[in-house]
Amino acid sequence: MSVIRQFLSPQDFIREFRSGRLAGGNRTKTSRRGREGAAPTWLFRGEPQDYPSCLPSIDRPLRTPEDGNLIERDLAGSCTQALVQQLCRNHELDPDDALGFLQHYGLPTGVLDFTEDPHVALAFAAPGRSRNEGFVAIMPTNRLAGYARVIDYAKSKYFLERERKQRAFGLLTEGDSGQAIDLKDVEVARELGVQWFGVRFSPETAARYHKLKQRIMADRNDPYVGLLRLEITWLVCRLGKLDDRVAQLYAASVPKAPVIGKIRAMGEKEAIINLMAVAMPSKAFDPQFEECMSYLKWSARYPEVTPVGVMFTKRNSRETMMFFPDSFHGYDRATYKRWRALGSPCPLKSLKLAAD
Repeated sequence: MSVIRQFLSPQDFIREFRSGRLAGGNRTKTSRRGREGAAPTWLFRGEPQDYPSCLPSIDRPLRTPEDGNLIERDLAGSCTQALVQQLCRNHELDPDDALGFLQHYGLPTGVLDFTEDPHVALAFAAPGRSRNEGFVAIMPTNRLAGYARVIDYAKSKYFLERERKQRAFGLLTEGDSGQAIDLKDVEVARELGVQWFGVRFSPETAARYHKLKQRIMADRNDPYVGLLRLEITWLVCRLGKLDDRVAQLYAASVPKAPVIGKIRAMGEKEAIINLMAVAMPSKAFDPQFEECMSYLKWSARYPEVTPVGVMFTKRNSRETMMFFPDSFHGYDRATYKRWRALGSPCPLKSLKLAAD
């Protein structure tokens, strides 16, 4: 039995929601954060297809991008938990903020993404070229007790760039049994008051929402976009290499960008002032090259490739500009060519590198 109630255009969806006809009969503002930092009355989620279920990413079938091998939930969950603990320790985050950071930068977690802005939900619902239908959920936040908990990312002091652009909230959907709940289950949707609507996009409207999605997901001005890749490398340095399947998934999923920051002094404990968004020239940083070398450094399948790294610095009179590539991150293609000359093949078949 489908939970989709009706199909509307994006304009009609916004108008009907504002009028209250989609939200219990009361006139409703499109965005209203609750008093004293409480969650808004309504949250929204957009999906580009009518998926059979609505579960957190860690509860969906996880497969390697190369050969489709299944990754067990417990394995993926243990790696996620190790990264959460490391982020909390290294950056003084609380576990909810750390989970949100991992979620928004591509790793599987137990969090479902929601937003307080219906236009953002429509941007994620906008379909590809071959279809004209997307799907949006409206969820009241006053019926979640015992089913789920809302994470308000606006209360965090760190790593808010993507969450801020998306006006994002997280939903930890664990019921009393400890199992994730499916928001497309008819009984669950009825109990929580979740309403799902189909949205039909014209080509022009879809293009406009695709541009909005590109803007709120853009890496260019995000100072934290490269941090997760570095954190994974640090995790490997501390605890050892990852299962090959997890390394494949991480290398493909995590944004490929350098981490750049300013520090005042080099001592036993570095004092990082801030991370910065810097557009790296293509010759200095190649995303496909980065994916390949990250996989090699993270995967237990290649024990001979060490993740131990170096740092490049550019100094002036008062501060140090720090680039954080480890052994291969950020190097030019000559390094890769030398590595290939030793007879080592590119391990990721899907990557087409010019150096080949």
